[in-house]
Amino acid sequence: MREAKIPVMLCVINILLVMGANIATAENGLSGKWSLQDQKNTLTVVGTAVDEAESNMNLIIWLFNQSFIKNEARVCKVWRLLLKEKEFIWKCDDQKTQKISTIAKRLESTKEDGTKIESTFTFTANHISIIEKADFIERTNAWTKISDNQMEYTYIMKSANLPKPLMWTLVYKRQ
Repeated sequence: MREAKIPVMLCVINILLVMGANIATAENGLSGKWSLQDQKNTLTVVGTAVDEAESNMNLIIWLFNQSFIKNEARVCKVWRLLLKEKEFIWKCDDQKTQKISTIAKRLESTKEDGTKIESTFTFTANHISIIEKADFIERTNAWTKISDNQMEYTYIMKSANLPKPLMWTLVYKRQ
């Protein structure tokens, strides 16, 4: 009878070790594929955010910032999120997949154009956020689980070129 107990105990220990290794993923239910819930309302939400960010801008600065703001006001129709033990991976539509360490919490990198970026990663049971800071700009991407099948994505962009931050929140559903 003792011989049978030892393999059972080893199985239980292995299961606990595997569960412990994936504790970050298990506790954060944001991993998965998420699609934009209300595409019709999205244009209104983002348009209002752009209007608010551009308010109080003089004409010359507004003309200078138009392409910059248009580029920043991209909306993801589908988010793919994966929280692993040592890294967080995210992808917006067909854009390049991005990764950040969940251990270091802060990462310094240099873009192809030489711009230095400092990225900060934080997460809780229902929330993940990444803040990217460069010379004159700060971007925040935040994903918050509001139910098993719904999450909110919040984007905030602060820039010395804008009198107010560009920010919006959209709701996504799990696929």
